Amino acid sequence: MTNTLSRAAALPQTGAGLAVEVARRQGLLLIEEALRLTPDQWATITECPRWTVFDMVAHVAAATQNAANPMRWVVDGVVGKLRHPHDAFLDAANEIGIGRRRGLPVPELLTDLRRWIEVPKPPRVLRRVPVPVGGLPRYGDVAYLVDVILARDTWLHRHDIARATNSPIRPDPTSAEVVAQVIRDLALGWDGPDVVVALTGDEGGIWLIGTDPDAPTANLPAVELMRHLSGRDVRQEMWAAVPDKVRPALLSARVTF
Repeated sequence: MTNTLSRAAALPQTGAGLAVEVARRQGLLLIEEALRLTPDQWATITECPRWTVFDMVAHVAAATQNAANPMRWVVDGVVGKLRHPHDAFLDAANEIGIGRRRGLPVPELLTDLRRWIEVPKPPRVLRRVPVPVGGLPRYGDVAYLVDVILARDTWLHRHDIARATNSPIRPDPTSAEVVAQVIRDLALGWDGPDVVVALTGDEGGIWLIGTDPDAPTANLPAVELMRHLSGRDVRQEMWAAVPDKVRPALLSARVTF
């Protein structure tokens, strides 16, 4: 756990080299954890109610494949909007990627995911192309999608699967980078009062959102705050450790996953 107070908005976006390491490690951890699941667990509905555990792993495999060739996201999004007109662009694209993998035996699905984990990510010329869809922040571009969102999405879905199947999550140092990038995005879009966010757990740390180092401190479990920021339901009692002054802003806050 990082104990040095730093301004979250000043954190740099994950660099390309570290991003490859973090995304690769998160993907391999998902495979490792998925290999322990029983056939019945693969059919379990997750907190994303349209998706079973199988669908969720298929989604990560599709996203990992698309990270190597972002034009696939565009094509899948266009096709997806035709088939799922009420979905957002990236949500529609996700359904196309999952659909390609439905019916695969589990070993083939995991082989597919492992294959795309090892494929190089897009060339530099594509990295600064803006991605103005899917609720991404104003600074969202291909580099942000590949370097930040891919690992974040995989990390969150590992926790979704663990909760759905009552399975353990393996701690890993790269998870701290995932959480730090979420806090960075939270700070860059923050319009509430200054607050020190102190997150507990293996992925935790202490960050200042705003500029006042004497701001009130919100003590929260790292994983549960990440789940809340993604829009998932969390235990309401965890907000008891959050000062009244900053609680409404944290309760309404969301970050793109």
